[in-house]
Amino acid sequence: TASLCGQSWNSNLEGTVTDPSGAAVPGAGVQLRNAATGQIRQTQTSELGFYTFPVVPVGTYELEVSKDGFATQVLAELTIQVAQTARVDVRLELAREQAEVRVDSSSPLIQTATPAIGDEIDNQRVSLLPLNGRQFSQLTLLAAGAIPPYPNGSTQQYNTAALGIGFSVNGQRSERNNFSLDGITLMEPFAYSLSANPSIDAIREFRVVENSYTAEQGLTSGAQVNIASRTGTNRLKGTAYEFLRNSALDARNFFDDPNQPIPPFRQNQFGASLGGPIRRDRTFFFANYEGLRIHQSVTNTTLLPSEALRSGDFSDQLTGNLFSPCSQEGNPAGPTDPFFDTGTIFDPYTERPFTCSNGSPDHPNVIALKDPFVYNGQPNVIPPGQIDPLSRAILERLPLPNQPNATPGANNHINVGERRVVSDQFLFRIDHQLSSRHQIFGRLLFFNGNQLFPFVPNTFAQNPPAPPGYGTGKDDRGRNLALGVTSVLRPTLINDFRVGYAYFLGTKAAQNINSGFLDELGIARAPGATNRGIPAINVPGYADMG
Repeated sequence: TASLCGQSWNSNLEGTVTDPSGAAVPGAGVQLRNAATGQIRQTQTSELGFYTFPVVPVGTYELEVSKDGFATQVLAELTIQVAQTARVDVRLELAREQAEVRVDSSSPLIQTATPAIGDEIDNQRVSLLPLNGRQFSQLTLLAAGAIPPYPNGSTQQYNTAALGIGFSVNGQRSERNNFSLDGITLMEPFAYSLSANPSIDAIREFRVVENSYTAEQGLTSGAQVNIASRTGTNRLKGTAYEFLRNSALDARNFFDDPNQPIPPFRQNQFGASLGGPIRRDRTFFFANYEGLRIHQSVTNTTLLPSEALRSGDFSDQLTGNLFSPCSQEGNPAGPTDPFFDTGTIFDPYTERPFTCSNGSPDHPNVIALKDPFVYNGQPNVIPPGQIDPLSRAILERLPLPNQPNATPGANNHINVGERRVVSDQFLFRIDHQLSSRHQIFGRLLFFNGNQLFPFVPNTFAQNPPAPPGYGTGKDDRGRNLALGVTSVLRPTLINDFRVGYAYFLGTKAAQNINSGFLDELGIARAPGATNRGIPAINVPGYADMG
């Protein structure tokens, strides 16, 4: 899908300038300087001593306030966070011996300028916290009220760009969250999952807004996650990295077959980033690439039909307890009525009407009676000629149980399948200051991902996963473009124009979709059908097939 979306992601800085008595200081000059890029914004206080800097990019700033007759006040190390309306009030001292007062500043612990409730995941936590898989979505669990999504939900099934990682906040569904990068949506509209997944090395910081957010962010009922990408600065710097996991360093899984070697596991996550000036104090760039390769053996236990069941022998299902189809509540069957074992299976082609003895002339008890299966004198065995060829062909593709001592009805097969992940993402951003009043930027995020899930549990039927060969493949393609122009028309009038392009193409298909199974049996598919594999078959309690 392609869309144009207007979103507010920039931060704002505001406050009041007062004298030692607490009275407002009108006409004071206020200057905001970005410590990393040297870019400067200026304004003046109003008659009430109020100043504001709308549409401020995230970063660390130096705030300078000056007025004739007062010592110049400089607040250094002032951090402006993403999607934040920060309020910094300044109290000027009378000019005596001091011409300037320097104060190390920090963001206030409580924001009084907006009622929104949220948590800031700052650059230090994004950069330094250890993460298995290095997914920024893992850090959202640091927000108050955030918990992991419910198992096997749509987040795990569809949010494959983020490896199925997500969160729910304050009782909302995990797929009700909204993500935006530099003010441009990162969501695809089908399952509300990420269309592209930026590397944590490409993220400066992000903010999880959980409640009382403004209407411009209210696309969904869950949390609003506003992400700010990294930008270049006057200093050229970069990183290169690789994170490795290997089964040679792992212990055996509890469910692994003790008679077999440890299943192999290879995970490589690698990348590099570089940012700096193209023209000092004017033009900056930042670029990041990250690749992920996972080849992981996954141990699976499941329940498969025994060899006897495949041949139609259900004799072990007989219980020794009898019932009669003629029995009614308060009206038991008579001695001449038929009685069967509760584990009996019946031949559906022998159905016929039968009048039970416990009826009356006015209200006869007529039932649809079927004959039980019998083969060569053995009850509860389906004759081989009555087993459908399609069913036989599907069963032949299932392995036999390999745990002969398993309790009847318990999982009787241990198998190992390979989970594969191949993903690449690339982000490039350029910022340019046309003049002291006009700034432009462009950012492109490119994401490709391909994953194979060897075992997919049936959430609805609560069946165990199928054996290897019946997994699900997912292929994701995401593109995200942001272009913006910020113009300071007057110190109190800012125009921020932003346009974005979001593209996502995701496919989900069975691992055996191109096996040609139906063609081998001579079964014609419907016109336009793309599934050339085994159709989905669910038998309660047993592993899914297809």
